[in-house]
Amino acid sequence: MRFRDPHSPSSGKPWKLLSHSLGGRLTLLTVLMSISISIATSLIGYSVFEPASGDVTQIAVDKQYRRKGIGSLLFNKMLEVKKQDSLKIVNTEINCDSITSFLKSKNIEPTGKQYEMIKTL
Repeated sequence: MRFRDPHSPSSGKPWKLLSHSLGGRLTLLTVLMSISISIATSLIGYSVFEPASGDVTQIAVDKQYRRKGIGSLLFNKMLEVKKQDSLKIVNTEINCDSITSFLKSKNIEPTGKQYEMIKTL
């Protein structure tokens, strides 16, 4: 198993996503970090999060490697790198038993709901 350490010089820099400038007055900059775990050349787990805010936008582990500590390793590495005093898992499917069970094992309970808003054009 190979872990890609986000602090290692060989792991590259965090992604920088720059939104377009609004009339030159406002520029939004978000720095996301990706942590990946591989066996040989196969990706078995990864996470994408924003260390400055603690927002976790993605965390995934290949089904055949679940319940083997991979998700916990990703979670713990995000805790080490974050700059806030907490992590916030965003846009999680409440009906997905695997993610809700994992989060409950970390003492994270759902708080709030998200609404999808669609306008037909």
